[in-house]
Amino acid sequence: MDNTDVYAFSSPENTDNVVLIANWGPFQEPIQGPNFYPWAEDAEYLINIDNNGDAVADLIYRWRFTTEDLRGTDTFLYNNGPVTSLDDENLLYRQYFTLDVSTDGGRRTGPRSPKARPRRRTRAWPAWVRPRSTWTTCVRPPRPRSTAGA
Repeated sequence: MDNTDVYAFSSPENTDNVVLIANWGPFQEPIQGPNFYPWAEDAEYLINIDNNGDAVADLIYRWRFTTEDLRGTDTFLYNNGPVTSLDDENLLYRQYFTLDVSTDGGRRTGPRSPKARPRRRTRAWPAWVRPRSTWTTCVRPPRPRSTAGA
């Protein structure tokens, strides 16, 4: 799967860490809803990192997704009421991901690789639609508080 953007920068909290942000679904806006493009189950989403400038990936992050679709035939919407948590019964379309990390250029990836971190299934954040659907701190990360005047 081709991504559209990758950003890398030093973490503001710990400059020894690097923060990676990637985008695979560009220009997706809340007004384009009510449903948005899901993560594809038949694709791999990769970030390849070359640490020494030889044009060969030394570190590979690979995400794979699965879907739990609870909508049945009654609705095409992702939710049937306000969503207040990732486990909310109103959230009818749920996606999960596993993240594999290869530290040997992709020769070995996943749980069988002694250099790979173990995988675990993690809930993917649903698309933020609007306050009446998914406006909670459980679904949309909270905005940082201003320290001005403190």
